[in-house]
Amino acid sequence: MAFAEALRAPVRVVVEEGTDLYDVPSRVYEACDEAGVKVNHAAPELMKRISDAAGDAVSGREVQEDLLVGVTTDGEMTVRKSREVAREE
Repeated sequence: MAFAEALRAPVRVVVEEGTDLYDVPSRVYEACDEAGVKVNHAAPELMKRISDAAGDAVSGREVQEDLLVGVTTDGEMTVRKSREVAREE
């Protein structure tokens, strides 16, 4: 279900391995602005939710595995590891 929601989300941001977690909110907000979607989280909460959802794919501030961040039209966010996305496609 979460995977299907991520694919239907109008905002999908790929966060590449090696990205500083502090750079992610601006990328998500920019993509949301372009799609006319409002994300329901301030930057610190957005980073925490991504870090928590990504588990071992984030260490400290470094993204250690590609992630797919989706934002639905309701502003809800989903986070998937790239290998999970590849397996389910």
